[in-house]
Amino acid sequence: MESLSGGLSVIVWGCTGGILLLLLIAIFYYIFSLKSVLHSECSSTTTAILSLCASVLTVTLIPVDIFLVSSMKDTNGTFEDWAADNTTRDEVQQDMQYCYYALYCCNAFFLFVIIPFVMFYYEEGDEDTTRAKRCCTATKYTAGFIVIAFILLLIGAFVPWQGIPQEGKNSTKWVEFQYLINEFGNGKGFDALYFLIGFIALIGMVGIIFYMAIGMAAIPIEMIKGTQSVTDELEETDSAIQHTIRRRNAIKKKYHRSSSSTSNRDRGRLQQLDDEEELIKRRQRHLKGKKGSLSARCGKFWRPFEIIAGILLILFSFLLITSLSMTSLDRALHSLGPRSGYVLTKRTYPNPVDMMLLYAQRAFPLDLVIFSIILTYFFWTSVGGIKKMGIWCFCIRLYRIRPKRTKPQALLFQCSLVICMIMALNTMLYTLAPDYLSYGYQRYVPSNGTEAVQCSTQAGDECVMTVTVTLMSKFLYKVWFFGACFYWATWGFIGMFLLSVVIFLFRRRRSAIAGRVEASDTEDSDEEILDP
Repeated sequence: MESLSGGLSVIVWGCTGGILLLLLIAIFYYIFSLKSVLHSECSSTTTAILSLCASVLTVTLIPVDIFLVSSMKDTNGTFEDWAADNTTRDEVQQDMQYCYYALYCCNAFFLFVIIPFVMFYYEEGDEDTTRAKRCCTATKYTAGFIVIAFILLLIGAFVPWQGIPQEGKNSTKWVEFQYLINEFGNGKGFDALYFLIGFIALIGMVGIIFYMAIGMAAIPIEMIKGTQSVTDELEETDSAIQHTIRRRNAIKKKYHRSSSSTSNRDRGRLQQLDDEEELIKRRQRHLKGKKGSLSARCGKFWRPFEIIAGILLILFSFLLITSLSMTSLDRALHSLGPRSGYVLTKRTYPNPVDMMLLYAQRAFPLDLVIFSIILTYFFWTSVGGIKKMGIWCFCIRLYRIRPKRTKPQALLFQCSLVICMIMALNTMLYTLAPDYLSYGYQRYVPSNGTEAVQCSTQAGDECVMTVTVTLMSKFLYKVWFFGACFYWATWGFIGMFLLSVVIFLFRRRRSAIAGRVEASDTEDSDEEILDP
């Protein structure tokens, strides 16, 4: 590779900036397309946008990290001139490390301070409540989240962490890993931050299982299956209205020639039928609006491309799942065991995505483009899964995520989930492409060889590991319980994806106006979101 200051550096920073800009535009569009037209507040919308931007910036650091370590070495295994000095390499790594710490702290600050404060501030909104009182109440409740964060930091700072086994205790393999444990961030402060981020990531891993896995299955399959015909749905609503009218007339007929008043039971049934008819008529209005919309008129031309895109995406999803399965199996059989967090020092089984990324580096920056596509796909399926399923807590649905009807609390809850899932994404990416994420395309010449080979932990100081993998491996080893949880959660993610594929394959096609009409909606809100 060329020098870090060469043309390739301009290319990679340009690609990264372009992808970041597109993601930021997508975030703005996503938030404004979801926020409620009737119940919206500037503070909650701004917080949602800023928190998602912070999480996207955290993800964007990963390809930059990979590029930096890859650019330090030439294809023949020697260090580039600018990176020949250990001091220079350490400075670059340290700067990248501080970038990670800054964004981790920023995400944690949003999660434990900003988002709770804005959420409670909105909850206290009332015509009779002053802003000062709202701020005071929101601060009081937010203090509870700050206390939780402080407790987690204390636990991380003072809990006894695992060390390297002593000689004579089957520690041959651990020698390869020892330099990694002591490379970055020794100290109580770093340990406390690792523990806090690890706890957030553990929550995020639950979100990845129940949202990203479902999104990776649902989005492509629904693109292939398409939506129900608007004409057919209109016919169904007409039939449903007639059926409701007949049922209501049958009840009224019982009392037509009788002097007795309507019983409470029948009165309740009549009210229920009136509500059902009103809901069906509202669906009918939305369907008629959809039928005459521009999207419906262009649907016939877009439909073949949608099917092709859905097929490509489901194949891409299965490729990612295959790679996760191969690495997880490899870690089960050849890692340093559960007491190391299932850290894999050397890959044994082939990994399609890892091999594809390493091969794509020969046509640099193709590998970074592919890796950025993977990151974008993970992010897209995560928010898509949340949008489809809504926000749940212990089998109770708290909020629905719906176009132009999403409450501010739901937006903020969603952003909190996304932050947690981004924190957990590092472990998923390490399982997806361990060699590429660790060393990029670095190569070295072994002491007993003459040809340059792909870097691994066996290379020791001959290769430079990415900061993200160094920090993650250090934490997963020292607090091995988290590493074991992340490992088994990956199998849970794979299982949830396969189960979701089966469910959505046999599920009825979604409505053309899915998520637009519910019994709790009002006529005024309908007027706001009807298609022109």
